[in-house]
Amino acid sequence: MKYQAGLAGTLVGAVFMSISLTTQAETQMYISGGLGYIQGSDVEELFQAGNFVTPTSVGEGKDTSDGYSAALGVRLPWNLAVELAYFDLGDYKYTSKDVNLNTNTFDNGKQTIAFEGPAFALRGDWPIGESYGLYSKIGIMKFRAKRTDRVDVVDISSGVLMNSNSDSRTISDESMFFTVGGEYHATETTSVYLEYNLVMGEYSDVLVSADSELNGLFLGMRYSFGKTRGDSNKGVHARDGRKRAVTACDPDFQDVVGGTACQ
Repeated sequence: MKYQAGLAGTLVGAVFMSISLTTQAETQMYISGGLGYIQGSDVEELFQAGNFVTPTSVGEGKDTSDGYSAALGVRLPWNLAVELAYFDLGDYKYTSKDVNLNTNTFDNGKQTIAFEGPAFALRGDWPIGESYGLYSKIGIMKFRAKRTDRVDVVDISSGVLMNSNSDSRTISDESMFFTVGGEYHATETTSVYLEYNLVMGEYSDVLVSADSELNGLFLGMRYSFGKTRGDSNKGVHARDGRKRAVTACDPDFQDVVGGTACQ
């Protein structure tokens, strides 16, 4: 799609910009990971395909799942960052039963779709004081859907399994995702975050073509390491884990400006 190609070009440009900036000064990086609760929309539409599950099937779908995410990020100037991430967006299931009176059998249909994939994102931060902050992300994901179908044909009278059919395949496509979140900086290097992710999932194969939005709420931790480019340009010294401005009273400067005013 054109908008996906344009987004990919923008994000690739951000990567080259980050490489250029990080070669000039030490850069802060971070790793993060979280657990999520995800809900999928239009899940039944994804499962209504071919002879496995039809629109007239009597069935029940499971449209929620748990999942996880992990990311490696590089902070840039202007409160920006770029991230490489991986999402496991959970497994979604659908079970159905079709009765065939002509053959005195019923078909038990069982289907599962698992969504996951790597992603790349551009992140923007909005600090709120020293301990809190808001952020958002826009990115593109190599969206993979692994689908498994199984139908068991059972004799109604005896309950004996007469036949069984199964199929499994994986479909890949590029999908956009958006994130908004907030974080609490517990220490200078560790923060706890809560974020909402919206993945515009696309699923298409020879049997079915559908879009499914995946909405996820993730709780996790982020650990930062390295030195920020901003800190390398500011006149600050660390003492007991705190930062203060450089003055003429600092030992490194008293031999130049004189220390009489600091007695």
